[in-house]
Amino acid sequence: GLCDPSSPITCLDQLYAQAYCIQPIFRRKVQDWAVISRGKFPVRVPEHEAEGDNQQFVLWQDALVRGDVNVKWGEVKSPDRAVEKLMRSYNLDVSRLLDVCRQNMVFETVDDMADCLHAIQQDSEVVVERVKNRMHVEHNSASSAGYRDVLLNLRVETEATKGLGLAGHVCELQLQLEGFARLRYKEGHMRYIRWRNFKAQ
Repeated sequence: GLCDPSSPITCLDQLYAQAYCIQPIFRRKVQDWAVISRGKFPVRVPEHEAEGDNQQFVLWQDALVRGDVNVKWGEVKSPDRAVEKLMRSYNLDVSRLLDVCRQNMVFETVDDMADCLHAIQQDSEVVVERVKNRMHVEHNSASSAGYRDVLLNLRVETEATKGLGLAGHVCELQLQLEGFARLRYKEGHMRYIRWRNFKAQ
């Protein structure tokens, strides 16, 4: 039968099938917003260059011109981590997993990040379901191990996603300042995972 986009997903296999199908559609949206807001993405570097502070980020506008940049796009969340999260935090409720399909964008300034948020707000093909503003002055950074970003959960509603039964799938977009992003790609991310495991999240 037809997929009812208003019905919560209860099957992990179905959630992953949707995530893999909508991933290229969502990535194209993110690329469009990056052009408007001077967004950057991490670049894949050879393994021997990936240590320390060598992570590079490229403006998407520059990557389009150059054509030879190997961008490190966000990947679908690993099933192991999804199951871990379901057991630790969501009481096995699959419908609460909102970050299986995800991307992240990096900015040099808060103004650029704000331009991206404005572009998303103005996009008639997007429905924003939730915003976590961990950049806000009142955010308790101790709850995120000192890390700050803006997380958006959103759906892409086009004729294509409706026809494919994907319009109800919630994706996640992480907006980061470059300083925090560099910490993420260094040893800081491993420390964050240890902290997350300690809190059983």
